[in-house]
Amino acid sequence: MINMQRKIMCIGIISLLLLISINITTGMSSKSLSLSNTSNGITKYWGLCVGSTDDDAEIDAISAKNLLVVNGWNERHIKLLTDEFGRNDFFGSINWLKNRADENDIVFVYMSGHG
Repeated sequence: MINMQRKIMCIGIISLLLLISINITTGMSSKSLSLSNTSNGITKYWGLCVGSTDDDAEIDAISAKNLLVVNGWNERHIKLLTDEFGRNDFFGSINWLKNRADENDIVFVYMSGHG
């Protein structure tokens, strides 16, 4: 039962992230997600890297974050969730992205979970 609930939750989270990604990349983000309108015409890069369920997933998320930083992304613009994070941590990170990104920005969300 717990594994089924976990799978359903993961599917729901992935669906939400896909919806957010589609809305942000199509320019509909300011209406559909009520993103803060701080647009100054400059593209900023924001990231959320999530690794859950085991050590491999945590390593994957850390590697994804490091790849972004090595390629010039501001480390302060990337949230990393690993190990024992909860629902509030996850949705708090989604809100963190939502409150900072505007229609000119690029948002990267990476999720790794094995099992």
